[in-house]
Amino acid sequence: MDLVGRAAPSFHRRRGRPRALPLADAVTLVLFVLRNNATQQLAGELWGVSQATAARLCRTLTPMITTALEQVTRPAKVIRPGTVVLVDGTLTPSWEWKNAPGMHSGKHRMTGHNVQIAADIHGWLLAVGHPAPGARHDSTAYTDSGLAHAIRAGRCVADLGYLGTDCLIPHRKPRHRPLTDVERAANRRHARLRSPVERAVAHLKTWKILSTPYRGPLERFPTVLAAVSALEIYRSRGPF
Repeated sequence: MDLVGRAAPSFHRRRGRPRALPLADAVTLVLFVLRNNATQQLAGELWGVSQATAARLCRTLTPMITTALEQVTRPAKVIRPGTVVLVDGTLTPSWEWKNAPGMHSGKHRMTGHNVQIAADIHGWLLAVGHPAPGARHDSTAYTDSGLAHAIRAGRCVADLGYLGTDCLIPHRKPRHRPLTDVERAANRRHARLRSPVERAVAHLKTWKILSTPYRGPLERFPTVLAAVSALEIYRSRGPF
C-alpha cells in the first residue's frame, strides 16, 4: 500500500496486442486513480495501457480491494459497548447529474453525496455509512446510511444537525431566552470532545476522489467509497 504515494511508472505504449499488467502494477494503477481522482485515460497513458483497460481494472479491482482489506481492518472497526463515537457528515462533490434528483446540497451549494463518518475520540476512522444524496439532512442520512446501526453499541456524539437522533448533541438555544452560563460551558466541552472527528473527515478526503468532483457512474460510487474507507483505515491504523 506504500505505492500509493509514489510516482506512477511511465511506459511507452506498444502497438499490437494490449499490454498485460502484472497484478501489483494493476492494483497500483487503481490506487493512483482513487488517490488522485485521475482520469482513466491518464492512468492508461502512465501505465502503457488503453483507457478501456484502465477502466476495466478500476471496475474489477476496486471491490476486490475492499474485500481483501475487510479481514485486516476488522479489529479497527470493533466498537465496544459504551465507547464514545464521534459522528459527522460531509459532502463529497460530484459532477452535475440532472437525471439524479436530490444530489444538490443547498448548504454547500454544489452537487454530491452526503457521507456520514464515525471516528473515535482520537480522530481515527471507525466506519463510513452508505452514501446518501447531497440534499439529505444529516439527521436523516445518519439513519438511512446504516451508520446508526453500525455504531449502535457506542455512545454517539454529534452536532445540532443530528437533532432527533440518539446522538448526544449540544444545548440548543431556546426561542425565548439565551443559553445559561452552564449550558454554554457544556457546549464548549462538547465541541472540544467532538472536534477530532473533523480530523478523520480531513484524512478521508485526502483521497481526491472524495474531495474533488466524482466523474464516474453514480451507481459505482458506493463501491468506490467502501474501498477508500478500507484503504484509509489500513493506511492510518494498520497493519493490525
